[in-house]
Amino acid sequence: LQSEQGSYKILFLPWHQYMSYDFNPRIIANPAPDFFGEQIISGDNAEFGDVYSDSTDPMSAYIEKEILAKAGMSGLATRLATKKIKYVALAHGPDWNQYAFLSLDPQLKLISADSSLVVYENLEYR
Repeated sequence: LQSEQGSYKILFLPWHQYMSYDFNPRIIANPAPDFFGEQIISGDNAEFGDVYSDSTDPMSAYIEKEILAKAGMSGLATRLATKKIKYVALAHGPDWNQYAFLSLDPQLKLISADSSLVVYENLEYR
């Protein structure tokens, strides 16, 4: 993905700022921004105590209201494409199976899967 040209975005899930991953059982900050760079969209919801999120990022609000809250509803790929999201990367972690709705959208093509990461290409992206 890093070698591909363009101004597309990558949505990284699960949508958490902090969690444990299969490669590290301790709770850590989401590594996606460091690994993928500025094209990544990842959770910035602290989920600390009574505070779910104090994010002011409009993209975060869009992901939560238009993508996650409407999981399984038709038009997912189109909603992603309106925000220039070409790829969705799903890391295996404690709740990764809650994102099974991704595999149900015919416009999200599975392009890579291994024991730690699944990647879909958004065929609605132009």
